[in-house]
Amino acid sequence: MGLLKELHAAKKKSSMGSGKVVFLKYLEDIEEALNQGYTAMDIWSLLQKKVS
Repeated sequence: MGLLKELHAAKKKSSMGSGKVVFLKYLEDIEEALNQGYTAMDIWSLLQKKVS
């Protein structure tokens, strides 16, 4: 597959706002983790692994 076709396919797979959807899904858990002292980077790293 050519580069342009791969880029086009990748763009179709990712939808605008999907990060916001994930954030809102885990909002309560994120707030609780922050309140317990976890860093935003720790939370982001875990969610990146979980969602990918």
